[in-house]
Amino acid sequence: MFFSILVIFIASISFLIFFYYQFYKILFTLFPLNPQISKLIIISANSTFILIFLLFISTFLLIGHIAQRFVGPIIRLKREISQISSLSELEKIEEVRFRKGDFVIFHKIAKDFNLITKKMKELKEKVKKSLDFIKEGDIKKAEKTLKEILSELENR
Repeated sequence: MFFSILVIFIASISFLIFFYYQFYKILFTLFPLNPQISKLIIISANSTFILIFLLFISTFLLIGHIAQRFVGPIIRLKREISQISSLSELEKIEEVRFRKGDFVIFHKIAKDFNLITKKMKELKEKVKKSLDFIKEGDIKKAEKTLKEILSELENR
């Protein structure tokens, strides 16, 4: 992905430089001017070209920075969600945190995600506890624990 963007960037710059010089070559061939006026036109054109080039580079870098701050958290959340889908790896999931510079919405999503993960871990422990009660033959405690789990799931 990065390589293709870099190739497009370099091709765009090459095109701009080529177009710039071809334009002035044709301009001065068609309209020969006083050397002093030609020199002033070239200086102002060079300044304009440099300004446009710097704006182009800064825009490219800004877009890359914004994309990184947007795509990074999404990839991280995707990885954590795929771990949740495998309940056997639920204990391996740590609290999700994002960088300070990431968009605020991702911090809110991380907070909700961490709350969901915590609840899932608690429910998994209660189910294990209920299974242990069943193995011990204490059906009343197992039933009570399962009813707690059910009420938690219905209330939320």
